[in-house]
Amino acid sequence: MVVSLRKIEKERYIAAGVITAFIFLMGMLVGLMADIQKVNYAESVVQRQDVEFESLQLQYLYLQYLPKKDVCPVIGKILENNLKTLQPILEKLIEYEENNKKGGEEYDLLKRKYILANIRYFVLAEKSREECDADIVTVLYFYDKNCGVCPTQGFILSHLKSILQDRFLVFPFDASYDKEPMINVLVTQYNVTVFPTLVINGKERVEGFRTEKEILELVCPLYKEKPAICEGVEE
Repeated sequence: MVVSLRKIEKERYIAAGVITAFIFLMGMLVGLMADIQKVNYAESVVQRQDVEFESLQLQYLYLQYLPKKDVCPVIGKILENNLKTLQPILEKLIEYEENNKKGGEEYDLLKRKYILANIRYFVLAEKSREECDADIVTVLYFYDKNCGVCPTQGFILSHLKSILQDRFLVFPFDASYDKEPMINVLVTQYNVTVFPTLVINGKERVEGFRTEKEILELVCPLYKEKPAICEGVEE
């Protein structure tokens, strides 16, 4: 009787071990399948973005061959396409940052693409302002990860952007991000040594933190048709 009980108990342990091993293996298999799906999804996203960026580059090159009379309508359409490309990349970057996944290869790739797309958007916006007489103001916003007041400056710029919409174009650049060479090119070109620094319409460099009122005093005189928020702002 004792031998029989021991045999049953041993069989139970063996069965429990087999079930545990099966569950463990199934968990590994599910995890592996999930990782494969994530890799495949990430690769498809990168490939799709590569095609979109190649398209934007071709649009920009095509612009150089157009007669001047045809340039302005095309610039408007390319700017619109740039916005469509920028938004999903920005959303993905925010998702990475919220989940503390900064520093990975995919994050760096997305951030570099976002920076390059932002620069291309800025160049087109400046071309639209200078050659097509577009009534817009562009602002290059340089910040640094160690700058304590930069988040507040960014919030003020975002608030003004929400009011002025497409007439106030802000291009943020993290000057402390050294994995994209174009950042150093911009920092050198505009002699950025203080954070935050704003460069308005590609020319006027404004160093240090600025309140909303101070920014409006700088940009409102640049508009041909004054936005409502500029009423009462001293020029």
